[in-house]
Amino acid sequence: MAFYYELNRDLEIAGGAEYYFNHSYLPFDAGLNFIDYNTSSVWLKVTSDRYFARLHYLNTKGEKYWNSDAVYYTMLRDNSDIYDAVSKNMKQDFLTNNVLRGDTQFNHNISRTSDIIVGADFSLYRPESNRLFLNDRGPDSRPFWWAKPDSIIGDEIKINEVGAYIQYTTDLPYDLKFVTASRIDKHTYFDYNYSPRLALQWNGLKGGNIRFTMNRAFQTPSIFNLHLLQYYNANQSNAFIPLYYDRISRSWKVVNFFDPQYADKVRAGLIDLNTVYWSPLNTVFMGNKDGFKINETIEVPPLRPEIVDSYEIGLKKIVNQRLFLDVSAFYSKYKNFITPLRMVHNFYPNDAPFHSQWVTHEGTDHIDNYLDRIQAVYSYTSTGLTKVYGFDLLAKYAIDDLEFSFSMSYYGNVLFDDEHDNEMPSLAEWEQQNFDNDTLNYFLNNLVKAISPKENSLAFNAPSTKGFVAVGKNNLFFEDLFVKLSLTYSSKFDFVSGYHVSTDDPDMISLSPNQFYDNPGAIGGNLLVDMTLSYSFKDYVIRVALNNLTDKDGPRLVSTPPLRRNFQTEFVYEF
Repeated sequence: MAFYYELNRDLEIAGGAEYYFNHSYLPFDAGLNFIDYNTSSVWLKVTSDRYFARLHYLNTKGEKYWNSDAVYYTMLRDNSDIYDAVSKNMKQDFLTNNVLRGDTQFNHNISRTSDIIVGADFSLYRPESNRLFLNDRGPDSRPFWWAKPDSIIGDEIKINEVGAYIQYTTDLPYDLKFVTASRIDKHTYFDYNYSPRLALQWNGLKGGNIRFTMNRAFQTPSIFNLHLLQYYNANQSNAFIPLYYDRISRSWKVVNFFDPQYADKVRAGLIDLNTVYWSPLNTVFMGNKDGFKINETIEVPPLRPEIVDSYEIGLKKIVNQRLFLDVSAFYSKYKNFITPLRMVHNFYPNDAPFHSQWVTHEGTDHIDNYLDRIQAVYSYTSTGLTKVYGFDLLAKYAIDDLEFSFSMSYYGNVLFDDEHDNEMPSLAEWEQQNFDNDTLNYFLNNLVKAISPKENSLAFNAPSTKGFVAVGKNNLFFEDLFVKLSLTYSSKFDFVSGYHVSTDDPDMISLSPNQFYDNPGAIGGNLLVDMTLSYSFKDYVIRVALNNLTDKDGPRLVSTPPLRRNFQTEFVYEF
């Protein structure tokens, strides 16, 4: 619902409200999360020729939530059906997020050839989860026997973002136009971020222009990246390690198959694999606001804002009365690129001294309780994405009632600079043993690969080449009938993000290798054909869209159903 009221010719007041309810599953990198939530908001805006100001309040409430991975392992280990497993894992009223946003802008013509725009905006976030979803203030939510649910711990989450900007535009001699802008932002957790922009445009072309742009932009980590907190006990987790009892030291030790001394003992029969105890581990998904320390000394730095520096050159031109071209090429460098969910330590290291790693500090806080250390910790880390380049091309050609369109995009030279990246050690020698132990084979073939860093384990998750060709004809067969046929293509690409893997590479394993996350192969690589028809008569318009006529699967949100042939109809009455 919205209203608009003109106080006079130059001043308008507008406002509105909305309510939205969602019952669905969302494919986060932490798995498939089935969620019920509702969102409500109200807004108010004042606008004039030179000025506008706007306020927007948004409230989101999470009503029900459960994670498919936790449900799967609960079913497996408790021998329960899916309804019981969902009941045991469901969290209700798990999150309320209150957000107040505001922005204002003023523009002024300094002269006939130059103008200036200034503005400011803010966002205030006040999420509350009672420690069911975030590490905010609330009862101890650990599902373990040593937890203290009667105690209140943690701090309230209050995040403020404030920014201001200024832009100056002026005409220069020789048909040049110059634009410069600066923006400064402050986040509660981070230092000031400065974003400059320079653009130079030459309008000397007949029916077109050439432009060059330099720009810096940034994105702060989300509340989810910074404050996530999800505990899973051993029955809900896929993490476990093999232990054997050493009679000499009279202690349990991890059987690390990468450690030569244990490998030799297994081959010599000194360790009976059938007597190995497979110890399930508690698992926790955590945000990375303050960083971690592994085994008292290894630093995992906290997240920082992602920063991208981009350079672009482009051409727009009407070649003649029938042909239009829009071509651009870009080069970008990324810093502090935030990874998908990943294990921040390695309790099964593949190099000397082969000692299991455990998280001993959250930020500067030492984890004193030994039981809280012996768990698998997943979080987000910052890496680097450098040297991304590409181009975009759009062409349109029109003659009478006929129009042709063509578009193509390409990117290349994607390189991740990740200090956690290293070559995955070969398990071929162990896999050839064909141990008469299903749990061991599963561990070697899946979990070790899933938790061990691998060379080039980060994927860009987008097609390198995509494009379309379309032809539209008005007044086809009879007057006021418009028909458009379009062909869309994108190249095949790998999608690797946390629990989700869609790739033709058999060595890429999901963080949670189970039947919920079956690898269906790389995404895309098909030609999709669509047709649109529109007919107008008097005050009515009828539209019909025939989508995916060839019934091919194309790029889509990971872990969603395949695209199918479908149609949509629309009837419009104008009055």
